[in-house]
Amino acid sequence: MNPYDALPYGQRPFPDAHPDRLYVAGRAFGRDPVPLEQARILELGCGEGGHLVPLSLRYPGARCVGIDLSGHAITEARAFAERLGATATFLELDVLHAVEALRRPDLPEAYDYVLAHGLYSWVPPEVREAILAVCAAVLSPGGLFYLSYNTRPGWHLRGMIAEILQHHTKGFDDPRKKVAQARAILAFLAEQVPAGDPYGAILQKEAKLVARQPDPWVFHDLLAPYNFRFLLSEFVADLGRHGLQYVADADVASMLPERLPTQAREVLLPFFEDPVAGEQYMDFLVGRYFRRSVGGRPQEARPFDWTVFRTMALRGTLKLVPEESGPTQDTFRTQLGDTLSSDVPLVRAALRTLTVTPGAVPWVTFEDRVLAAVSAPESQRELLGRNLVVAWIRGGLEVHPAPLGLQGRPGPRPVVDPLVRAMAPLGEGVTSVFHDFVRTDGLDRELLPLLDGTRTVQEALDLVVLADDPMRERVLKALPERFARYAELGLLVS
Repeated sequence: MNPYDALPYGQRPFPDAHPDRLYVAGRAFGRDPVPLEQARILELGCGEGGHLVPLSLRYPGARCVGIDLSGHAITEARAFAERLGATATFLELDVLHAVEALRRPDLPEAYDYVLAHGLYSWVPPEVREAILAVCAAVLSPGGLFYLSYNTRPGWHLRGMIAEILQHHTKGFDDPRKKVAQARAILAFLAEQVPAGDPYGAILQKEAKLVARQPDPWVFHDLLAPYNFRFLLSEFVADLGRHGLQYVADADVASMLPERLPTQAREVLLPFFEDPVAGEQYMDFLVGRYFRRSVGGRPQEARPFDWTVFRTMALRGTLKLVPEESGPTQDTFRTQLGDTLSSDVPLVRAALRTLTVTPGAVPWVTFEDRVLAAVSAPESQRELLGRNLVVAWIRGGLEVHPAPLGLQGRPGPRPVVDPLVRAMAPLGEGVTSVFHDFVRTDGLDRELLPLLDGTRTVQEALDLVVLADDPMRERVLKALPERFARYAELGLLVS
């Protein structure tokens, strides 16, 4: 039996593999990728459609094709697409035979984005070669591909843990029993080895990670029969053999030397004369485990240019730290756990505005808003832009090709994103406009579909909670917090 049939991942989106990440990366390094609204998108190892179906619905002008070796996954993907009215095409197909099979006349001749999340490291070498061959064969002239994979040196440590778990679970056939035993032995070892011991520290760190992950991740990542890990330089060399070129990491900010501490940056900066060499030494420094690489056909390499962001949109992902802020200085915490502090009024205003900006708004519109708020002259725009880039590098904001989500305050008759409304009644979660999986509770599943712009919140609530329901008062009290969550997570659009 296919192991992904035995314990499927389910229908989950992968934000890092969203084509908008590839678009931003390509533009930042001088490429001209096709806008998503008219793109041809191919996903290798598409699973049950949780990634591709939302893309096809959010970009109805795009052509989306997914392939997977698992017949069960393809059946589920087709059913998921049909329930939501998506036009994505799903094919049960082995990557080894994909180049010829994709030449069907009813399919695109080439693809502007080829995506393969969680595939490259977890297949035998001949399939890995086939993945690169598919990218080389079907990528359009300006197209981009995405491949995620485990990397060294970080995965040397996780690989040590995986070896222990595989040894302990080799006598179990049932996937869920294997996962349960893997969790149990790792928890036991983490409890028995003191955290002050370097080995104990690794065990405890990995035990905490495994405790947070779902069963399919443990089974397919740590207990998988194939799990190869690569140096970035090795991966780039493999691309070159297939006539392909590394462009960037899907998380562009993570590859820039400006993310490093000052002393480390000064030492490693000479290596960045060759960007791949620079990134390789960054991996050595931070012990990187996992990469999300973007590539394309060979073009003249161009340096990173942040000014293209001014044609895009930004979304704040930081929080004010009140206890460390005061009349003359503010401190903010980013989603990476980093802190940003400033005593410059213009920068403070920008960062404070980011904390109350749930949607991705046009970059220039945001700059205009901040400059006007502090009556700053136009000459301060460059200073503002560069500080926004610093916030982005440190994890305080995201960049998207176009505006997404709530652009202001919700109106009196709020509108939930149409895809979220359609998905809400179907299961335990929805895919936000930012392509994140958002878990939902029973009230969400009833309330979200009703918020289509024709009802006030009170009118929608009256259809869900009866006037004499003892829960009503509690629901009403928690409603502001619930709607703040809807806005922040990208469920509301107006």
